[in-house]
Amino acid sequence: MAISHTYTRAILGVESPLILVEADISNGLPQMQIVGITDGKMRQARERIKSAIKNSGFKLPDRKITINLSPADIPKDVSSFDLPIALAILKASQQIPDTRIEQTCSMGELALDGKILSSHGVLPASIACHRAEMKLIIPLLNEAEAALVESPFLFTAAHLSQAASDTCPGCNHQPHDTQPPSNPSAITNSLDQIKGQEHAKRALLVAAAGQHHLLMVGPPGAGKTLLAKSLAGLLPPMDFSEQLETGCIRSAYGTAYNYSQDAHRPFRSPHHTASAAAMVGGGNPPKPGEISLAHNGVLFLDELPEFSPAVIDTLRQPLESGYIELSRARARIKYPARFQLVAAMNPCPCGWHGSLNNLCECSTEKIRRYQQRISGPILDRLDMQIQVDPLPPSTLLNKSKLQQPSEQEKTLKLLMESYQFRKQRSSWLTGTDSTETIISACNLSGDHQVFASLLANKLNMTARGFTRLLKVARTIADLELTDDVRKVHLEEALSFRKI
Repeated sequence: MAISHTYTRAILGVESPLILVEADISNGLPQMQIVGITDGKMRQARERIKSAIKNSGFKLPDRKITINLSPADIPKDVSSFDLPIALAILKASQQIPDTRIEQTCSMGELALDGKILSSHGVLPASIACHRAEMKLIIPLLNEAEAALVESPFLFTAAHLSQAASDTCPGCNHQPHDTQPPSNPSAITNSLDQIKGQEHAKRALLVAAAGQHHLLMVGPPGAGKTLLAKSLAGLLPPMDFSEQLETGCIRSAYGTAYNYSQDAHRPFRSPHHTASAAAMVGGGNPPKPGEISLAHNGVLFLDELPEFSPAVIDTLRQPLESGYIELSRARARIKYPARFQLVAAMNPCPCGWHGSLNNLCECSTEKIRRYQQRISGPILDRLDMQIQVDPLPPSTLLNKSKLQQPSEQEKTLKLLMESYQFRKQRSSWLTGTDSTETIISACNLSGDHQVFASLLANKLNMTARGFTRLLKVARTIADLELTDDVRKVHLEEALSFRKI
C-alpha cells in the first residue's frame, strides 16, 4: 500500500482551480476520512464512494483510508469529487496502474452502482484543462456541455469501471461555424403582436441597437410586460465567445447546457420577492445569482418599486462595471454581469395616477413614497425612461395591422444594418466606456455641441446622465447610418428620458 494522487477541478465563480486528491491506505480500523474540506456532505460522499467501488467489481481496502483535498482553503463541492477520490483509492490499493490517472483530472458524482452522474461546473473545468493540456474525464451525461470547448483532452465515462480503464471515448464536438439552431420557443413575443405604442416600439428599437437600459412607466394593462418580452427577440444571437461565457455561468449554477437554447441570449425575470442573495448570488459554495445568469442577455424587473430598495441598489455596481464581486468569509468570487436592464412600474400604488379614464385614490405623500423606493442613482443609470400609455379599445380591435408586412422582420433588418455600420466605424459603446470615449464617438460639431451643453445645463443633468444621453443619441445616429450626432438625434434621445 502507498500514497497515490490524482487531480480534479473545483468551481470558484466561473474559474476552475486545480485540486490535488491524495489517497493514503495504512494499517488501522477500516474507515475512510476526508480532510481538506469542511462541507457537511462529507459523510454522504464517503458512503457513495464505498458502495460504488464495491459494486463496480473492485475491492474496497479493509484498512484506514485517508483522503486529502489540497489546497484546503478553496471551497469545494463534495459530490463532483466522488470520481477522483474513487480513482485515487483504486490506485493506492494497486487495483489500477499508476500511469492511468497520474496526470489526469476527473469529476463526477457516483451512484451506488458505480454509474457516473452529471456534475455542474463541467464547462469551466473543461476550459481550464484545455488551457493546461491536461486530460479530463467527465460524466457522459455532460458530454454536450463540455464538447463546446473542442478540446482533444476531454474524455467521457458512464461508469467507474470505464473511468478506471483506457476505454474513455473523446467528446463529440459541436460545430461552431454554423448559425445557432432555430428555436421558436426562445422568442415568445414579436413586434407584430403589439398594436399601437409607436413611441414605445421605437424605444425598443433604440434600446436593442445600443443595448441601453430601459424603464417603462404606465398603468396596469398598458403592455409593458409584452414590450419587454419583445425586446429579447430583437437582440442578435450570441457569438461563440459569448456562448462560452454564458455557458460557464449556467454550468456553475448547475443548469445543464443545451445548444439549441443557449445560443440565444438569456432572459431572466425574477419575482419581486427575490432577496439580495438571489439577485447577486451566494450559498456554500457560492453560486451565481439572477444578475449573472442574465449576463449577455436581458434582466427584466417587473413591478420595480415592489422590489426591496436594498435589492434594487445591488444593481448599482454591476450596471457600471459589468461584473459582480462576492466577498465571503471563505472566498472572494467575481462573476461577469453585463446585462441589459429592462424595468417596468406603475406610476403609483393603485396604478392610475395621471390616467384620464380612472380615478387615482393615492395621496401625494403616498405617491412620493412609492416612487422614492427607486433611488436617484439607479434612475440615473437607466439610459431610457419612457411613458407607456393605455390603448383605446378601437386600436386593439383594429385588424388592418395584420395585413401589413412583418414589422418584426423590418426592425431586424434595420438593426442588422446599424450593427454593420457601427462595426465599420469601430464605435461600439459598452456600459463601461469612459466619458471621453463616448464624446469622441459622438463626433459633435460646433453648433450641435453647444446645443448638447445647453440641454445638460437646462435640465441639471449629472455627468453620468449626460453621457448616457449622448450614448442614446449615438445609437439613433447609427440607426440612420450617420457618422455625426446631430441636434435631431439629441432631441429624440431626450424624448426617451422624460421621467
